[in-house]
Amino acid sequence: MKNQKPADYSDAELLINEKRMKAITLVFAGVLLVSLITIIITIFTKGFTAVVTTPIVLLPLLVIYSKIWKDLKEEKKLRNL
Repeated sequence: MKNQKPADYSDAELLINEKRMKAITLVFAGVLLVSLITIIITIFTKGFTAVVTTPIVLLPLLVIYSKIWKDLKEEKKLRNL
């Protein structure tokens, strides 16, 4: 997969990629939220384990996905789509 800047996308590609990143970001945030709640419950019932760090380790991915989504939204706004 080739990394492209949002300005390099055609209008159709920009709209498709913006919808795709929105879905990916929201689903990933939901999964992280559920795993965080599960981990908190696990800490109180079984104590600290190595699995507890999983949501913390995956948090930078959420930041990256939201940044890409934000860039796509800004490009969409610039093109008045």
